[in-house]
Amino acid sequence: MPIIAVGKAFDFIAGTKPQAPSWMQSFGLEWLFRLASEARQLWRRCHFGNPAFLLLLAAQCLAGKPNLICNEIPPVAPIPLASATCG
Repeated sequence: MPIIAVGKAFDFIAGTKPQAPSWMQSFGLEWLFRLASEARQLWRRCHFGNPAFLLLLAAQCLAGKPNLICNEIPPVAPIPLASATCG
């Protein structure tokens, strides 16, 4: 069963939470407005959850496991060392 994340959409529609200004929306900075206005609720997610997600994503990419971000990136192959000959 698919899950649809709506975040604060219902609060915005109901008018209980303010939306970011249009200039922030056009630059993709709604997350910054929300972090500033709801810092007490979001700080743990932003400071611990996001870096953990990025580390797990990087581990998947380096292991060559497909995902939505880096499924086109091939796994990193070791570089063969050239044998040095003295002569």
